[in-house]
Amino acid sequence: MRSPVHNLIISNVPGPPTTLYFLGCVVKASYPLGPVFHGSGLNTTVMSLNGKLGVGIISCPDLLPDLWELADDFPIALDELLERTASPRQR
Repeated sequence: MRSPVHNLIISNVPGPPTTLYFLGCVVKASYPLGPVFHGSGLNTTVMSLNGKLGVGIISCPDLLPDLWELADDFPIALDELLERTASPRQR
């Protein structure tokens, strides 16, 4: 069987910019999940909800055995991204 031309899937799903309710309760977060296809190793999906981002990650355990290590590094990477994209006045 041939290997796919990619092994990483990244999706960005814009969600509603307002508060959602389910059975009268406020939906506080949305954690999306996408598919992992044969031969692909990692799927990262980001979905917004009311001004916040939810990140869902799933992987093939043979290709990425410790997904929690990657998940634990997300806050650090986001802080780095914010630091590098801040205007000089905001630093």
